[in-house]
Amino acid sequence: MTTHKQQNLADDRIGNSCDPESARARMEPDPSELVARLNSLGEIFRVQGEILAAGRPTVPALAAFLSGPPSVFPQPRVAAAECLGAFGGTAALAALLAAVERDHRSISDPVAALAEESVRNSAARQLARFHHPQVVPALLAALSADHLIGAGEALAVRGETAAIPPLIECLGDDAKRTLALDALRRFGSAGIPELTRALVTPHEVAGTETPSSIIRRACAADLLGELRAATALSALRAAAADAQQRVSIAAALALAEIAPAEAVAGPLLFGLDDADVVTQTACEAALQRPGSLVCSPPAGRWCSSRG
Repeated sequence: MTTHKQQNLADDRIGNSCDPESARARMEPDPSELVARLNSLGEIFRVQGEILAAGRPTVPALAAFLSGPPSVFPQPRVAAAECLGAFGGTAALAALLAAVERDHRSISDPVAALAEESVRNSAARQLARFHHPQVVPALLAALSADHLIGAGEALAVRGETAAIPPLIECLGDDAKRTLALDALRRFGSAGIPELTRALVTPHEVAGTETPSSIIRRACAADLLGELRAATALSALRAAAADAQQRVSIAAALALAEIAPAEAVAGPLLFGLDDADVVTQTACEAALQRPGSLVCSPPAGRWCSSRG
């Protein structure tokens, strides 16, 4: 037989189970436990969706997770940075700034150091969403001091022209060149003065230009050609006679793009034998344009050397 007290307890249990707030509390996952599941690499995207669905209560856990120790696997903390960027707000901003400004120089493992750079890049890219006075100085500092390419991308999205010179320096880095080129393209004609300056300014060590400097100057010439930078014609004419063949070919191709009547054939002829198939094809196309100069000054020294 059920006593009156037992019946009341049963009624309480039934009532609580039907209470929407109680049911919701039981269904909602603990934010820290949810965020920790990002460590399961195979389900990161699904967990990100659950975090975004759970909303802003997960921000403190995401911030703590992002500030965790370096790892050779950057994906979990990259995902946390992306979630913080999506949520926005003061706490998310503080966590992302801390990640970008974090001292990474003590990481001795090169794999972990590279992974940490990926995390910092992700945090920097997310900062492009925030319009706060701390953001631009932090991104510029990271780009200038560390060549953090994610910071350069974020600054390009925001149209911060102060990022152009350090982005040009990134052109000499094989790992960052493609992203740096894309970021510089965002600035359009605003980048022409600094690109022109870079084209005519080699970086030398003991009187010899460094390989990264040669690549940087050639890339600057490429971009000037893409931008059809008529104001850079004088610098490009000089660069077409540069001692560094890679620079001279890039400058000649840019001249052919901007002012075909001033095309310099000599470097283009050398480009036909370049190891890079893309360069070969571009030089061939430039030489085949109607009215192209096959062998005229100031190309004489290149043409005569070919017999």
